[in-house]
Amino acid sequence: MRAFSTLVAFAVGGLAFGDRLIDVPIGRTLPKDSVQISFLEATNESGSHDRLIAFSPLQGVEFAARQRMRPGESGHTTFDFAYNFVSPVSSVAPGISVGLLDALNETVDGRRPYIATTFRELLQVGEKGSNGEATIGFQFGHISSAFVGVSLPLSTNFRLLTEHNGNRLSAGFELEPTKGLKLRTVTQEGTLLFGLNYIHRF
Repeated sequence: MRAFSTLVAFAVGGLAFGDRLIDVPIGRTLPKDSVQISFLEATNESGSHDRLIAFSPLQGVEFAARQRMRPGESGHTTFDFAYNFVSPVSSVAPGISVGLLDALNETVDGRRPYIATTFRELLQVGEKGSNGEATIGFQFGHISSAFVGVSLPLSTNFRLLTEHNGNRLSAGFELEPTKGLKLRTVTQEGTLLFGLNYIHRF
């Protein structure tokens, strides 16, 4: 855990936004040479949090280290891997990614390969419109099920997030006060969490 905290402190020095819904993987990855930090801290459950650092060394390839801490769970660091075949093109074609979640089998969800497909549609929100996204995918392993997620813009910088990862339902809101920085509030199994996503491209 100390090593993960050190890595977080190092990464925060040059960060900018991230590319997953809440827990559900989506049909795209980080841009090449990007680093992402994402964290959610609980307000009504002491010690509960989600933390993630991801990077993309090659186009379409993403590695991530993350922790999920809840009562009765270990909170040990685990790793995810994703490969993106094609990114979504709005109103034209979906994005498709495959990968491996929880490679070390440390979370309550367990180790599971997956395939995710994300559809993007330009919606009439604000003067220029804003893209909404819907993701559907399948995972196999500790949990073998479908998963779904929706990101729906309510204005040009405010959107609704909702998903079911095959094990639990999560929902929340995301605010983008400035380009790249996204603030989030999420409710998940009675736990209320606040945090951010931010990505830096080198």
